[in-house]
Parts: sequence; structure tokens; C-alpha cells
Amino acid sequence: MVQLIRNEVPQRTQQFGGFAGIEQIYDAQTIGYLEALDIAVGGRYLEVGAGGGSIARWLAERVGPEGQVVATDIDTRLLAGLADLRVPNLEVQRHDIGKEELPEQSFDLIHARLVLIHVPERQAALARLVAALKSGGWLVIEDFDHELIEDRAFPVRNTAHAALLQKMVQVLPRVMAARGHETGWGRRLYTRLHEHGLVEVGMEGRLVVANSTSPGAQTYRGFFERTRAEAVAAGLVTEQEVERFQVLFDDPEFTCTLPIMMSVWGRRP
Repeated sequence: MVQLIRNEVPQRTQQFGGFAGIEQIYDAQTIGYLEALDIAVGGRYLEVGAGGGSIARWLAERVGPEGQVVATDIDTRLLAGLADLRVPNLEVQRHDIGKEELPEQSFDLIHARLVLIHVPERQAALARLVAALKSGGWLVIEDFDHELIEDRAFPVRNTAHAALLQKMVQVLPRVMAARGHETGWGRRLYTRLHEHGLVEVGMEGRLVVANSTSPGAQTYRGFFERTRAEAVAAGLVTEQEVERFQVLFDDPEFTCTLPIMMSVWGRRP
């Protein structure tokens, strides 16, 4: 059963320019991790912060009619398309993982991508996710680490462009931190899953280099456009630098490096 409840557009949708670009860039990677865990037909699965619903749809197909997938988000409007699919084993619920409880020991697998980094109560949210796992259930969390990219070289041909991009990227962690984000959250997930008693914990990071016309670059462009006022007001960049930076995305030879996506998984004993 699909239930849709209207609410305000979540902050993470605004920050990353919608979910379509994120899905195009990272869905194949996410599905690869989930497939490696040998998802069983007939299980019960939870997709937290389901966004546009692409992973929830994939899970519903994978688990078969005997299984169940629950897709949650603080705003379910972008999941409205799932109602048209009329998938009987897929349920959409409005849920705030930062503030609301989950049924304990209820799910065989829980996945969340680019969710907890935006939740001020992320530590409590992580504890809820672990508690909601059945014995033997898997937790898969994927989040950006904005700090790991600060000193990285960028593959641009024009050194002036490289210097500007470097400066703009260094703005990211500062704006994120001012919004209450833990910008190094991604790298610390490995330790935190261990701290919650999970076993068989593993983690990988993915660095994406995107050309100017790619979904990744346009998502990045949108982020800077929506955060420019904060960055300029804080004295981190000037309006002129933001304008020069935005123009770079119209250059077909321009490339940029997205924040590193850290993917971590662990099993509840």
C-alpha cells in the first residue's frame, strides 16, 4: 500500500538540486553494494530518505511479491510516482528519522543515502536504524565527506580555473558546518557502526570527476547557486567569484570533482 502525505520540501532536496542527478550518478554503485549482501526474496526492507524512489523501486522488484519494502522520507511528494506503479509490496510513509522512532528488530536490510549528514540528530538516528534491524540484518549508509576533498587537485586544463574551483570547494565544508552538518561524517561511519556493535563492517569511498554537462556537475552548480548568499555574507567568497565559477559550467572542457561518497555496511549479530 502506498500512502502519500504532503509536507515541506526537505532541505537536502534544495541543496543538491533534486534527486535525478544523484540517482544517475550513484544508483549503480548503491545497487552493487546491496546485491553483494545477497538480498533474499520475501524479506522486509527499509529505504530511509527515499528521495525520488529509484532504490525503493529496485528493492521492491528484487524481494518479490512475498517481500515488503517500506520507503520513508520527511517529504513524500517526490515519491508520488510510486503510487502509479501500484506495487503491492511497496509502502511509502512520511517519517522523520531524526525525531521519530522505528519499530525495533523489524527489517532484514536498511539503506540510507545522503540522509543522516543532513539530520542534526544524526547520532540518535543512527542508533534507531541499528535498533530497527533484525538479528542478522544489514545496515548500509552512504554519505558525502566534504572534508576529504579540500586539498585535492582538480583536473582542469586552465590553472586559473583550478585555483577558483579550489577556493569554491573549500567553501563547502564551512557552509555545511554553519548549517549544522558534520562535514567529516562520512569518514567516521566505519567507526560508528563498530561502536553500535555491528559486525562484518566494511567501507569504500568513491570520487567522481564530472564534466560540465554531466548530472554531477549540474547538481554541484545548483548547490553553489543555492548557497551563494550564505557564502558571500560570511566573507568566504565574493559575488564576482561565484559568477565566474558559474560560468565555468558552460565550458564543455571544464571538469570538477564531487565530494567523496563514503559507503559503509555492517550486520547486526
